[in-house]
Amino acid sequence: MKLGRERGISTVAVVIIVIVIVVGAVVLVAYTESLPKVTLIVYSADAYVAEANSLESGFTGATGIHMAPPKGAGSTDLAQQIASGDPDDVFISVSKSAAGPEVLKNQSEGWAVAFAADQMVIAYTNGSASTAGGSQVVSDFRATSQGTNQSWAKFFSDLTSGGVKVGISDPNSDPAGFRGWIVLEAAGYTYDSGNQTAYSSSLLAHGANSTAASAADLVAPLQAGNIQFLFIYKSAAISDNLTYFALPSLINLGSSSNGAYYSKFTYTTSTGVEKGGPILLLVTVPVESKNQLDSIEFVTYVVKNDASLSSFGLTILSPAKVFNDSAVPSQISQLVSGGYAVYGGSL
Repeated sequence: MKLGRERGISTVAVVIIVIVIVVGAVVLVAYTESLPKVTLIVYSADAYVAEANSLESGFTGATGIHMAPPKGAGSTDLAQQIASGDPDDVFISVSKSAAGPEVLKNQSEGWAVAFAADQMVIAYTNGSASTAGGSQVVSDFRATSQGTNQSWAKFFSDLTSGGVKVGISDPNSDPAGFRGWIVLEAAGYTYDSGNQTAYSSSLLAHGANSTAASAADLVAPLQAGNIQFLFIYKSAAISDNLTYFALPSLINLGSSSNGAYYSKFTYTTSTGVEKGGPILLLVTVPVESKNQLDSIEFVTYVVKNDASLSSFGLTILSPAKVFNDSAVPSQISQLVSGGYAVYGGSL
């Protein structure tokens, strides 16, 4: 009888222990589920929000790491916000200076990876072509198929004559802005006997330029007919389903082989002198990212999976280019040793 009672007590104890374990496991699971999931915050140049969304979706699918919808604005504006303390884990910029210490200040890790290239185009609509001045500019562009300097000179002369309104975003907040002016400077130098201010000065003298914080903010005025033409990145024009004029490689800032030529032209913004150069899309991780390892993992994912971005009109850099003024994280140096990237010089 004593042995039986001991066995009964032992069985009850086991049942109680099992119940406690099960309840504890349920409570632990519930607590774990209640904890905030790691969510990476991405700031992206607004011309590339669609590309950033595509990369985020692929990264989350591959890793399970959650990402917030990208915050879009001009690269310079975003860099200044990050430098002022806005929380951010990943910064996708279309300006090397904005991705470095010049604008990011003490939030710069001293490195950024360029993974794609773009070019400037001039967007327009059917409404643009229906105005007298716009019709002339469109006709001029068709004549440039002859490939002569004279035909391009006529095109830019009429574009900046005051007969049409031309959108160029604010150079102090959006790199597309100073690049629009640099294109005009390069066009003047190339097609007006070295007079690089020929077209930029004409546009200003006629008060025919319209501006906004970013090129994206000028798309609606273009579609509404408030402006007739817009300097914008090719990929952005494609994303917004805009018709556009493709520009010669000598002036469109889209050719890596013409880098030395582009560098002849500069534009002074509130943050310093911007020199012409190939348009590169870069990614970096700010110093105060709360999720450094996951953020750097996203960078490596971008470099290894950026081929998907070709559908957006971007030129994929293969290998990518690492610009740095300080030592890079081991994951980035492994991209170089693995042939996915090369060092491209200082940031």
